[in-house]
Amino acid sequence: MGNNKPKSKSKSSNKNTASRSGGTSSNNSSIRTRSQSTVFTGGCSELKGKIYDCTTYKQADRFILTTKAIAEYVGRSFQNGGDIRASILNEKLFTIPLPDDPADKYNDVLDAKGDVIETSRSQVTYVEDKIFNLALSSYMKRVAMLESNIQKAYALVLGQCTDLITTKLRVLADGKVSNYLKMFYNC
Repeated sequence: MGNNKPKSKSKSSNKNTASRSGGTSSNNSSIRTRSQSTVFTGGCSELKGKIYDCTTYKQADRFILTTKAIAEYVGRSFQNGGDIRASILNEKLFTIPLPDDPADKYNDVLDAKGDVIETSRSQVTYVEDKIFNLALSSYMKRVAMLESNIQKAYALVLGQCTDLITTKLRVLADGKVSNYLKMFYNC
């Protein structure tokens, strides 16, 4: 009796070894099929397993985790990633603040009749004007980068969607899309 147990263990270990090596046992085909079937993990290797899927009972939790993972990924990987990260987390397009116009610090100088003698713009110093123009240029580049990042993030999000979700998005694309996806559709 004691000898039977070790023999059966060695047979089962031989079956496992044979199936791994490509043997012809009937169990091998089912094992090989299972190992060859692929589970969707998303299009981005750094976000492996963080996908949008609606086929499990944990879909709400998965949505939140995937959205946070994508937001963190774009925040660290995209140029000016903080803006697109904030857009994803807030589910609306981030509004980049305009630089303060130095002319707002000054008031128009009026004469006794109320006519403008000197405008607030003319009171701005050369240095203040240069700083403002550089800040305005930087603002415009940041806005352009956010628009570019939205397009990249849209492709990233779609790459993390299962085929079923992608199909549903195409059906919903005519106005019934969540705020999260409206951000991408409105660019």
